[in-house]
Amino acid sequence: DIKILTEVRPDAVDAKAAVFFLKKHRKSQTSVLIPSRSLLRSRRVFDALLRHVDVLACNEREAEIIFGGDPSLQDVLAAPVAYMLITRGSNEAWLKMDDRIIKARPRALAKPKYIGGAGDAATAALVYGLFIKKEKPENALKFALEIGRKTLLACK
Repeated sequence: DIKILTEVRPDAVDAKAAVFFLKKHRKSQTSVLIPSRSLLRSRRVFDALLRHVDVLACNEREAEIIFGGDPSLQDVLAAPVAYMLITRGSNEAWLKMDDRIIKARPRALAKPKYIGGAGDAATAALVYGLFIKKEKPENALKFALEIGRKTLLACK
């Protein structure tokens, strides 16, 4: 049972529905949150949702909002989620798993025409690799970055 929630607005109705959606109704459930920037700026609502999240995924700009600046490895390790994916554009991605961080670099891509959706596709691929295929985290992260890259290549 995997639930992925994205683009939650920080208003009361959305927040209440999001908590219900992310809350564990089965022990085997994995809850994934891809937060919007408006949600991240509403710290009270974001923190309430975070209590129900196993996997938090964001890009580097969103990570700066979460951590109040450019996050260090120690900041990410201290995040109150078991898994955290931070995509850093063409530079690298970090995957926090409990008490360690795995880093990977995507293959270079010269001047993509459109960059939207690559992080979301990478998140879905990571969740698939880790929780469905039961891949080693390093392999799941490499797979995720390749899917993100292919998403950019698909935009013409």
